[in-house]
Amino acid sequence: NSVVTGTATLSFIYYFITLPLERMFLPAGEKWMVLDMRELPTILQALQQLFIIILAEEVLFYHSHRLLHSGWLYRRFHKSHHEWTAPVGIAAIYCHPLEHVLSNAGPAMLATMAARAHVVVFYVFSLVAVVNTTIVHSGYHLPWVYPSPEHHDYHHEKFNVNYGVTGLCDYLYGTDAQFKSSGRSLLHGVSLTSNPLPRKLNRTLTPLEHSSYFGWRAFFPSKAAYVV
Repeated sequence: NSVVTGTATLSFIYYFITLPLERMFLPAGEKWMVLDMRELPTILQALQQLFIIILAEEVLFYHSHRLLHSGWLYRRFHKSHHEWTAPVGIAAIYCHPLEHVLSNAGPAMLATMAARAHVVVFYVFSLVAVVNTTIVHSGYHLPWVYPSPEHHDYHHEKFNVNYGVTGLCDYLYGTDAQFKSSGRSLLHGVSLTSNPLPRKLNRTLTPLEHSSYFGWRAFFPSKAAYVV
């Protein structure tokens, strides 16, 4: 039933929310974006625009997401998304339509306008964002794949931690402190092996073990001692 409901919700949000929003957004953003497909940005310009979009979207998404975790807004709009305490990929945009507008699509569109980005850069960012949110909701820590789902998995387990996408705002506000102290942050990296990651430890990972899973990250010690 959850999969059927999720598929129906996903279809509704995509066809009746996302596509109409995009059709309205591009003409409305003409003064703030470059829509001329005859002149593409250079690689450097595209990277600069992507950097600004990612930074602005992190700030906007973090604050809107954290706001949705407060009182009435959580009960009325965001709780449906957290029905999935162990999410799967399809749960990525399983949410109330208003939440999708204000916290998913809205920050991405406003960030694109803030960067005065080319429309091609907007589409590239949209593709990256969809892949990113699918991976972090997948429940699978796949080898050699970025990003790791550990950060957002922990949000779905504990609810009031890890609100952001990149981790920047969580670091600045300290809302990742519980995640770090739990030890789960030790597993938050790009796995360099196809061997299953340890889920529960009663000891600290040795540098050699850590290196076997995460390579260079073993050289950056962490105070988090246990994975629980």
